[in-house]
This record gives sequence, structure tokens and C-alpha cells, in this order.
Amino acid sequence: MTTATEGYRKLCIENLTFSYGYGEPVLKNISLCAKSSEKVAVMGKSGCGKTTLFHILSRLEDRYQGRITIDDEDIRNFDKASCRENIIYIPQDSTLFAGSYRENILMGREIDDQELRKVIAGCELNDLIYSHDNGLKALVEEGGKNLSGGQRQRISIARALVRKPQILLLDESTSHIDAETEDKIFSYIEKEFPDTIIFFSTHKENIATFCDKTIYIENGQILSVETR
Repeated sequence: MTTATEGYRKLCIENLTFSYGYGEPVLKNISLCAKSSEKVAVMGKSGCGKTTLFHILSRLEDRYQGRITIDDEDIRNFDKASCRENIIYIPQDSTLFAGSYRENILMGREIDDQELRKVIAGCELNDLIYSHDNGLKALVEEGGKNLSGGQRQRISIARALVRKPQILLLDESTSHIDAETEDKIFSYIEKEFPDTIIFFSTHKENIATFCDKTIYIENGQILSVETR
């Protein structure tokens, strides 16, 4: 089993078809490639297959027809745990647990405090976290009940970025964040993670303008591809 390594240069999806059980395929003959540093928006109506595609890319689902390769090697040849360490999936509603801001962001990882503060600032979390006397030690309630939807999403993005992903999958994960804050976070990601391949599942047109490619999916099939 191959171990996933840093420095992914290209991700390709070749004739990907997937169905749950014996029903109609949710995805049909999906083919696309993204190179290092490219940002790809995946757009389409709810239920068109965007989230299923992200589940497959993040190795949450391996039962599909076709092939997905990273630098020309089939993704299913990679050690799954190692692969997931480099391909980070952020759903619309990530789980937060009862514990401190630090614990919710780091999830057991150890990084330099200066680096952590940089990620916190980049995800526009300074006002939220450092408005508390205890700062990073301040407590988050189970499920993030004491936070707004946008605050929970910003914490989830920070949690992903401290892992320095090679491929980042944002599945409507800025849906509760206003456009101005969203732009600041994207600018930070673009500056600090210049080689990361980023996929956005979104309904927001402003995200599409930020991306190099926009893939439109309808009924599980690619309807069109626009390149900026």
C-alpha cells in the first residue's frame, strides 16, 4: 500500500460513475483534472451529486467505477489514513465538541503557537477567540451551540488548515460566512497555501469568480466547464 506524500501535482478523475446500491447512478462518467495550485468550483442544484463527489475524493467512499489518480497513481493504492491526512474534507456542518477553542482547532495536533495564531487570524477568528479573557482556553459548548453558523464554519476551516492539506475540499463550508469575510479567508489560503489543489462545492457566484475552473453538474453529469 502506497503512503501518500506531500507535494501532490495533479488530481484526475476518469469516467467516474457511482450509485448507492442498485439505484440510478448519482454520478455518471465524471472526468476532470486539477493541477497543483488550481481552484475548482463545483456548482449545481442540491442533489446533483456534488457532496457524493467530495465523499469519494476524500476516501469516505471507495465503491465506484472509473479511476481517480494522484500524480498518475490510483488513489485506492494509497494508504487510506495517510491519504486522508493530505486530502481534507470540510462539510457544511462540521462537528464541534465540548472543549476549548485550542482543542477544537488542533484536534490533538501539536503546532507552534505563532503558527496557530497565524491560522486563527487568517480564518478571521481573532475577534471571536481573543474577546474572551481565556483566549484559546475559552470553552466551546457541545456542537458549538454557543457559536453562530459562520463562527463554527471558520473554526472548521482553521482545523483543516493546521493540517496543511495538499488537497482541500470545501463542501458549502462557507455558506454561513458573509462575502467580505469569505474573501479575506480565501485570500489568506491563496497566499499561505499556494500549491494546494482546492475544490469548492457551492451555490455562490463570487466563489466561482475566485476559481480557475467552474464545473457545472446536472443530474450527476458534467453539463459544462468554464475556465477563467
